[in-house]
Amino acid sequence: MYTRLLNTWAAMRASFWFVPVMMVMVGVGVAFGLIWVDSAIGGWAVKRFTGLKMSPGSAQSILAAIASAIVTSTGMVFSITILAISIASSQFGSRLIRTFQNHGASQATLGLFVATSLYCIIVLAAIRDIGDSPFVPELSVSVGILLGLTCLMALIYYIHDISHAIQAPNVIRASASDLEHALKRLFPKRIGRSPGEVGADDGKPEPEFDSSALRDRDQIPVVAESVGYIQGIENETLLSLACEHNLVVALRVQPGDFIFEGSPVADIHWTGDFDAQEYQSQRGATTGTRTDTESGHSDGNADETARKQFENRLADKIRKVLIVGSQRTPTQDIRYAFSEVVEIAVRALSPGINDPFTAVTCVDHIHAALTGLLQRKPIASHRYDKEGRLRVVAVPVSFAVCLRSSLGIIRQYQEGHPMVVDRLNRSVEQMLETTRSRQHRRVLQDFLADKAFPNPFREDPMSNGEEPLPAATRKLGAL
Repeated sequence: MYTRLLNTWAAMRASFWFVPVMMVMVGVGVAFGLIWVDSAIGGWAVKRFTGLKMSPGSAQSILAAIASAIVTSTGMVFSITILAISIASSQFGSRLIRTFQNHGASQATLGLFVATSLYCIIVLAAIRDIGDSPFVPELSVSVGILLGLTCLMALIYYIHDISHAIQAPNVIRASASDLEHALKRLFPKRIGRSPGEVGADDGKPEPEFDSSALRDRDQIPVVAESVGYIQGIENETLLSLACEHNLVVALRVQPGDFIFEGSPVADIHWTGDFDAQEYQSQRGATTGTRTDTESGHSDGNADETARKQFENRLADKIRKVLIVGSQRTPTQDIRYAFSEVVEIAVRALSPGINDPFTAVTCVDHIHAALTGLLQRKPIASHRYDKEGRLRVVAVPVSFAVCLRSSLGIIRQYQEGHPMVVDRLNRSVEQMLETTRSRQHRRVLQDFLADKAFPNPFREDPMSNGEEPLPAATRKLGAL
């Protein structure tokens, strides 16, 4: 549930409507609140501060002028934002649209302008010039004037900020910042523990995985029923589900993979025998109906039907654990976070742009991210419950995958750019000097030697660092 909420929050935060709508709601609330304050103690405030005194006509003129000016400026801010997005997407790639949508200055400026104009309209409607008892909310009008001045200063800052935001080094820095945040969020500590390592709680080593506990005849394939990219996986929910039903779930996908109807996403393995009577009794208790077992009419066909129903329910639950959307997001997909910077570099190396300096900047930021990844613990693919029993076999993203899907892609386009070749090789050599892991050193040495890999973007969690196996032909029983 936390992963789904985080993904929803990231989607709202990266939209142009969320922050402005929140600011508009605040502006409306402040407008009605100040009008009430004016009606309650406005006379006392005017007597105390005589500068607030104004006639109904002058207050209406001031608020009308502010509202009309702010509405016009809002259109200008919107036009500048769309122009900046158009320039950035054509120069650096369409993936950068998400970065600009997440630009705080643009969202705050739009929200401030719309909220101020709506505030002025509400206060303007509250002014009354009827008979001998006119009502002028002097305090509310004064706040409207202050908001108008604030919008003027915000416009100046926005023009300054957007002119810097579309510059190549700042665009790269914004994407690299998203990459750094994704690394800190996805690799704060290990998810699960590898066999043979010391447990964090009891100090005892994890039991080695016994593949004989998983029988091929008890394997239940789970296929997708939707089309899109996997934006995230609810790991906690999946682990709880496997513990509840005494299963081992072997995932065949990871965040960032594209799935379609019928594509395999997981395999369910029984670690015990299926009890049809227990399942039917639980189902009868849930639905309030009398089952065949209770009525004494259980047979082999009924047991098989109950098992099939149970398998379908499990498959539906596992499919719900996968968060599927129309586009990739960096919430759990670290490869997508790398690809944002990689796309800028690849476009810079294209014949139409031919900007190796921008590509070198991208290599520097990717080098920094990969060096930080070297200093973090790898995510374990085998995940155990509190009793040390294997429950989930995931497809984690390794350092080798990140290296090949970032610098490996840039290397394919570096021909004819010796400055990029030199900077990329130096980055890999510096990482070789930094890391002490033999596995990481072997990956970096193979990368420098330009060795071919069966799959440059994916490693099989069953390979234990050896030759990757194709995901489509992997068998969990082959461990």
